[in-house]
Amino acid sequence: MLLKEFENENDNEQHLADFVENFDHHSTFFRDNYFNIIRYLVDKKPIFRSPAYGGFSMVCNYEAMRAVATDTATFPNTNAARVIPASPLPQMIPTDFNPPEHTYYRRVLNPLFSPAAMAKRRAEVLQLARDLLADVRKRDIFDFIDDYAKPLTGITSFKLIGLDPATWPAYDTPITNSTFGIGSLEERTEGYLAYEQRVRDAVAVAVRNPDPATVIGAMALSTLNDRKISEEEICRTVNTLIIGGLGTTQAVAGTSAVYLARNSGKKQELIDNPERLVAAVQECLRLFSSAPITGRAVPVDTQIMGVHVRAGETLGLFWAAANFDEKFVDRPFEVDFQRKSARSSTFAMGPHMCLGQHLARLELEAMLKILLEGMPGYEVVEDGVVAPPEIASIVAYVHVPIRST
Repeated sequence: MLLKEFENENDNEQHLADFVENFDHHSTFFRDNYFNIIRYLVDKKPIFRSPAYGGFSMVCNYEAMRAVATDTATFPNTNAARVIPASPLPQMIPTDFNPPEHTYYRRVLNPLFSPAAMAKRRAEVLQLARDLLADVRKRDIFDFIDDYAKPLTGITSFKLIGLDPATWPAYDTPITNSTFGIGSLEERTEGYLAYEQRVRDAVAVAVRNPDPATVIGAMALSTLNDRKISEEEICRTVNTLIIGGLGTTQAVAGTSAVYLARNSGKKQELIDNPERLVAAVQECLRLFSSAPITGRAVPVDTQIMGVHVRAGETLGLFWAAANFDEKFVDRPFEVDFQRKSARSSTFAMGPHMCLGQHLARLELEAMLKILLEGMPGYEVVEDGVVAPPEIASIVAYVHVPIRST
């Protein structure tokens, strides 16, 4: 078993088949049977249509998913189709744009997130992890998410973005509340609007003295089609990086930490063989993909693997399922920290492949490396582990209490 909160030992294939007929990724059944559903889909239903939310199709097969992801003309990214059910979400840059506009934005941003750029930040991120762990281990029990993963991703990301790293909690809280449905709809809406204004205010200050080594500074000093990039465009980019960068990485860190605590043999393997950690990070990213599903628009009727996809409906890409496609990954349900192939669909495919993937790997490696070095006997306090009400947007834990040793 990978993670008991998202897997049912007593799964019934007929129950899974019935669920897929009316597939609803916002349901409790989807959360409780997540890995069972993936196993069923990659074997039985590589692409299917659900009548839920007015109807949508879902791709689970690697080959078909790659074909869709690389064809932005037929299946463009849009803010309205980013989630299912389709919703008029705020436009995010560069996520909700397609070539050539998407290419222009990425040309400015890619150098800041390259492997070479991350290598320069590695020592700093490792030291931050050491400092955070030294602080939290003074307590008998600490929350891996709130006290370790969130500060590390928040401080690291905000430095790169060009925001005051000490202010990350004020931005993170409304996003966490929206993602996990904490508080009433009115409270979440009020919090998000305040968050957006906070981003605008901070960007307005940062662009007055732009630092080219930060996202805000690089964009402020760049031109797009012979015009300056506007503050509004910078705000939408910062919003993308905060929403997409903080939550997803801390989510994989939390699920990975829980898995290792519950599987002492695998944890000991990394303690005894620290050189396997980089491959283990890639394996955890594959197994515990934090953003399982995103949507694409379907402007005209088309077919995928013989399945009719209707114009005007959203097409779902079940990225996490492709990570368990046997034609893509050998022995997909086996946890192998010596896996030679690093193939994964976790960071998407095609031109929209995740901008922050190298940053995420660095942060995850730092968190696990320092945790295993500084607290090799750590245990999860099981009765305090909290799974979210649903995992349609992010596969994660809300709380992971750790007993320090």
